[in-house]
Amino acid sequence: MHRIILNHSVGYGQGIGSLDIQKNCAQIIRELLTPLARFEHTPENQMDIACALVGCGSAFCYYFLSAISDGAFKKGLNKAKAIKIAADALRSASVSLLVSGKNPSDLRDTYASPSGPAIYGIYVLDKDDFPSGISSAVDSAYKRIKELADKPVFFFPLLWCKTTSHLIEPHH
Repeated sequence: MHRIILNHSVGYGQGIGSLDIQKNCAQIIRELLTPLARFEHTPENQMDIACALVGCGSAFCYYFLSAISDGAFKKGLNKAKAIKIAADALRSASVSLLVSGKNPSDLRDTYASPSGPAIYGIYVLDKDDFPSGISSAVDSAYKRIKELADKPVFFFPLLWCKTTSHLIEPHH
């Protein structure tokens, strides 16, 4: 089985995707889908975890954005402004990560000055086992995808497809 996954951000021109299409089909598939999303080729044996990140990663990011913007709202910042600043902070961090090529932990450490507000907040996140919660969410999504991979269906935001020649046909 070959799969292609796109996330819902294709609707905003910011989509990402992953595919495990054979080399002989890959070029035509990429040409058709590249206008919709940035794709990573992923080996078939890693597609389930790629599906968890591509298909569910945005939901986890929205959950995080909602939580940090709620924290700012709780302290008196207008809700719309809190959401905008939180989204801009996430975008800024993402771009910095992609451009620098650095490990996220290294970049996090550059933002945390000794006895500063970032390290205090990171301490609370670590104390509350935030990293483990996020990893567990990814693991849970991965397990569900493994279950669904045994009975492929078409559903949104994940697209499960098989390929025949140069055509993409959804599983039924």
